[in-house]
Amino acid sequence: MQGSTGGVSELLQQGRFESLFGAIERTPGLGVFLIDDEGRIEYLTRSAAEILFRCEVNGAIGRSLATLLGEHYGPGLLQRAQAGPLHAERLIWGGWQLILVFYCDGAAHGLHRACTVQRVADPIGDQWRGLKVHRADCADFGPLGVLSARELEVAAMIGAGMSVREIASHLHRSIKTIENHRISIGRKLGIGSRLEIALMANIAGLRPSDSELRRLGPETLRSR
Repeated sequence: MQGSTGGVSELLQQGRFESLFGAIERTPGLGVFLIDDEGRIEYLTRSAAEILFRCEVNGAIGRSLATLLGEHYGPGLLQRAQAGPLHAERLIWGGWQLILVFYCDGAAHGLHRACTVQRVADPIGDQWRGLKVHRADCADFGPLGVLSARELEVAAMIGAGMSVREIASHLHRSIKTIENHRISIGRKLGIGSRLEIALMANIAGLRPSDSELRRLGPETLRSR
């Protein structure tokens, strides 16, 4: 461990990370961070701190994924990241859809894992740029967290462009029931149109099956 940290410190002193990740830092919605084999942050860009850890850079350095992301998500993420040379994971975090891609870096650089984190508004399927995507088993729905499981399901279908009639047919419910769900969604989110509901659902990359995810919120992230 000491050798690993020393390698990172040496690269930091040489300004290698800043030059290497400069282009990433200038790309909106994209960040990168490095972790050691115990899941502690060794380096991260400002964007990664804001997008995933929601803190300042100095507030994340040296802290573990379990501490920063909560014990309900951080340890499992680290375990999956260490399972192979590449790992891609889709996560709803603060109401945004994120894609995390972990890379096993060369031991010659003294690093264990590098991870890019990116906000993606477009739908993400089972593949992301040739990588199989794992869906996180929990989510922080952000503003959408006020919705019930059924309302999340309906919101996802609205985001996919389905009409009230199509949603009713798919869920085997009446048109009136689905329309009531739509009205309730708008009232809870403080918005009025289907377009606004669709926009929020798409920002989160919401799928109907995401309504089944275990929810994370302030109470589960209290350890931070």
